[in-house]
Amino acid sequence: MQEYKEKLYEVYDKLISGDSIKRNQGCDEAITLINELDNEEAKNDIRRMTVQHLIDLGRFLEAKEFIARMISSEDFYYRMAGHIANITYCEKTDNSKLKEAILSSIECAEMSGDRIDIAISTFEYAKFLYISGLNDECIEKLSNVITIAQELNNVIIEQDAMYYTALALDKKGQKNMALELLRTVSDKAEEIRNQNTAMFSEIKRAKILNEMGRTEECLNIISQWCDNFETLK
Repeated sequence: MQEYKEKLYEVYDKLISGDSIKRNQGCDEAITLINELDNEEAKNDIRRMTVQHLIDLGRFLEAKEFIARMISSEDFYYRMAGHIANITYCEKTDNSKLKEAILSSIECAEMSGDRIDIAISTFEYAKFLYISGLNDECIEKLSNVITIAQELNNVIIEQDAMYYTALALDKKGQKNMALELLRTVSDKAEEIRNQNTAMFSEIKRAKILNEMGRTEECLNIISQWCDNFETLK
């Protein structure tokens, strides 16, 4: 058991290294470790840890096998992880199957009753609706996601859902509402030091302001974020 844990830590360190060569080595070692194990739960733990890295590295055949194994698990935890990974897999390889993958993840989440999984899957469906130009349906789904996120005090999901709501409102021409919501997202993100979300929200605000002819406000936002980047150096 101790030897297994040491090998697992070595795999994990390589997967999160940020170096593509080490990440590929980590994936290879994960596959070897799976083949050495008899316990299916332990195998699925490694698959769950590794599958997104396989997708990111373009190792789609191996990722597909991992996903199939997890989705066929009797444990909802691994099954749900497989469905979420399958969404990313379809985004990278076959968009024609993306909607089916998302709806399957929602069905699995609802069967398990896990509200976080329901929120995540519904959020993925809302993004699909947004990309498809179905903005009203997108906003409706995101409203459900925001409600769940607020009830569970999950600020990350709440912010992501609010951000996409603003994008959909902008597409509908409701720019002032989009600006107001983006400002809320930015403020909430700043509170928890989520700089990426804050930055994307402010960049989108600047773009909308520029489209509305409110150039000075747009330039103020850009100037502020340039100052922020200088501070972070």
